Amino acid sequence: MNSFKEFLNFIPPCFRPEGAKGAVVATSIKACLLDPTNGALFYWIQRLLVITAVASMLYVLYGGFMMVTAYGNEARFTAAKRTVSFALIGLIVSLLAQLLVYAFINLLGSDLTPPPRP
Repeated sequence: MNSFKEFLNFIPPCFRPEGAKGAVVATSIKACLLDPTNGALFYWIQRLLVITAVASMLYVLYGGFMMVTAYGNEARFTAAKRTVSFALIGLIVSLLAQLLVYAFINLLGSDLTPPPRP
């Protein structure tokens, strides 16, 4: 339940006054945006990826339901196929967008490896 509450907290950890789970609050905007553990950019990218993945799976289920209930109607079956294919294309595009952002931040010089655990 605590991780779900953490997911619903829309303020990135580096902008919270107490930091995230005892983490040190970032002192600069660049550190706050590009930090791989508490950075705002990574925080929002992860949230948006989960939202797009859930929406895509719901559309795939909806398209599958449309296919099952088409009952031989070719127009409804074609519309269902388009719904499923567009949902899968949307999921692939969102994954590629995340990859592109990570590559761009890596080019800026931010280290994307998480810090070692104590």
